[in-house]
Parts: sequence; C-alpha cells; structure tokens
Amino acid sequence: MLSSKSFWAFGLFSNLEFKIPVAALMSFLNYSLNGDMNSAEVIGILVVIDLITGIFKGIKKKRFTSLRMRDTGVKIVLYFLLLVAAHQVTKLFFFPEWTDELIEGYIGAVEIFSILENMAVLGIKPARKIANKLNTKFEEITDDCK
Repeated sequence: MLSSKSFWAFGLFSNLEFKIPVAALMSFLNYSLNGDMNSAEVIGILVVIDLITGIFKGIKKKRFTSLRMRDTGVKIVLYFLLLVAAHQVTKLFFFPEWTDELIEGYIGAVEIFSILENMAVLGIKPARKIANKLNTKFEEITDDCK
C-alpha cells in the first residue's frame, strides 16, 4: 500500500533520479531563454489548459486515444525547442529583438485558438462565437495578402 507521502505520482517527485534531469532541463531552458522564463511558463500553462480541454473533448466525441496524448508531448518538446532556437537566433545572428516575441505570440495564439475550439465542441457558446470571429478575421487577413 502506498503511503500518502509516496502516493503523489508514486513517489516520482521524491526520486533523486527524476529531480536531477528535471533540474538540468530547467537550468538549460533558463540559460537558453536568457532568463526569460515568463513566456515559457505562459505557454506551458496554455498547453496544460489545452490538454485538459482536449481530454474532455476526446471523451465527449469518444475519440480519446493514447496517440493524441503522445501528440501533446511532442508538441511540448517542439514548442520549447522553437522557443530556445528563437532566442538563440536572435542573440547570435542579430535578428531584431521582436523576432522571438513574434514566435512566442504565435505559439500562444495557436494554443488559445485550440482551447477555444475544444471549448466550442464541449458546448460553451461564447467560445464558439469567439472562435468563429477569429476564423473570419483570419480569413479576411489572409485573403488580403493574396
């Protein structure tokens, strides 16, 4: 029987073999992002919200699979690699300061839109209206660019 102390993730967070790689990863991200972890934290929170709403959406549509969960893991890795690459390219190749902020904003917008789509499928009407307005606006902008 698990004790209440070891119940949390089966003692995973009290395991030194787990803490060392996580600490190393966080240190690497902090260094690579020039100490600007705010954007990474916000994107992380948005990904978690997207994951939760996506799970509920999958359950509602009866399409909840481990493959979709794996896609979220891949998305997280790719997002953070993209953030690190954007910060490093800006620093090393003297791209404008706003380059990495543009990428951060794009990732955030993609996640917010995904959350709105999930909420719309779950039957939350304001989310559906917002998602439809964003779709319309995006189509107008892209049509103007053609």
